[in-house]
Amino acid sequence: MKYKNVNDYEVIYMIRENDEDSEKLMYEKYSPLLYKYVNKYYSLVSHRITYEDLVQETFLKAILSLSDNHTNMRAWLYLVARNMYFNALKKEKRNVA
Repeated sequence: MKYKNVNDYEVIYMIRENDEDSEKLMYEKYSPLLYKYVNKYYSLVSHRITYEDLVQETFLKAILSLSDNHTNMRAWLYLVARNMYFNALKKEKRNVA
């Protein structure tokens, strides 16, 4: 893992500076943790909402909505993943009704 020793502050700095490696770094560093989190807590995800889709959308949304006061990237990703999951459930319920 090329970016194993990079801390949250460095990741966030790279994202804010539009570093070309920031997305790769973020995915390489946090995707294993995020997949475990999504799998553990949201194991009831329906077949329409795959883990991969949820994780990919989480990374995109997290990068686009990262504010200046966030310093813990993993916590931010978990929060975004949780919100994405609940939004997907709401959307699915609307489609069923």
